[in-house]
Amino acid sequence: MESLVTSLPRWQRVNKWKEAFFNEFIKKPGEHMLIIGITGSGKTQTLYWLADLISHNTNETIVWFDIGKNDEAFKLGEICERPMKVMVPAGCKIESKDYNFELIWVDPMDIGEVWNHVEPGYVNIISVYRFILDPHVFTQTIAEIFKSLIMKAHNYQIKTPMTIFADEFHNVAPSKNDALDYKQYLVGSWIQVNVEKLRSLGIRLIATTHGWRKIRAGVRSCFNWLIFKRISDDIGRDQKKLNRFTPLIQTLRNDQCIIVFPNKRFTDKAITPFYGDANKKVYYHGIYEV
Repeated sequence: MESLVTSLPRWQRVNKWKEAFFNEFIKKPGEHMLIIGITGSGKTQTLYWLADLISHNTNETIVWFDIGKNDEAFKLGEICERPMKVMVPAGCKIESKDYNFELIWVDPMDIGEVWNHVEPGYVNIISVYRFILDPHVFTQTIAEIFKSLIMKAHNYQIKTPMTIFADEFHNVAPSKNDALDYKQYLVGSWIQVNVEKLRSLGIRLIATTHGWRKIRAGVRSCFNWLIFKRISDDIGRDQKKLNRFTPLIQTLRNDQCIIVFPNKRFTDKAITPFYGDANKKVYYHGIYEV
């Protein structure tokens, strides 16, 4: 494998890329990252690792989009050592005896106002996905949330620097073949046009997907940093250099990943820490309808 610094012994090479990753990504606001891996490959643990590093080494506001998988989002409070604010649509509710958090209801007719409640020093959890049953409502809601982010960011109404964590981002900006309908595919055009502008405003997006080609092509090219977990298919023709190492990436363990720098150099197998499984009780009540 062609590593970041190929002329050095492995231990020196690892130290070099760790230092570069910390200075050029963790400490640098607005650097977008996409994490690619199949279900069960450890993507969520990798998100925890990045949230841990960013929350303890920067003053960035932390926002996490909760997709309602057990208590995954709520573990962030202990990982980041910050209090939690949870935004849900009015009429919906989250309860837990295992976690302490401030619950905030947002007007369903103006769901984009979630950004008005996001606050530095907290883990800010936006919990909408779990309450949506209708795929068309899902598309409309996600569009409104991201459009509001973009508009508020351009009007300097967002507290920056900020990191937004979005699991399963192919639900937000899917490829044409993976979109629920054409309207959902068009939501990706908003992201495609504006995600680079968010970077210049100090807002970074760290997202995951099951496969490189599940994300709209114009959107995935906006992620200047990549992390590969274990994958099942090839990477794709638009990543020719990395595609040669598909067999290696397909055999990564859950605690391993490969970090790809913006200059397309990539690391040795990196080990990510394990923060424990999501096994505490969080109860979601209500259905979000428009």
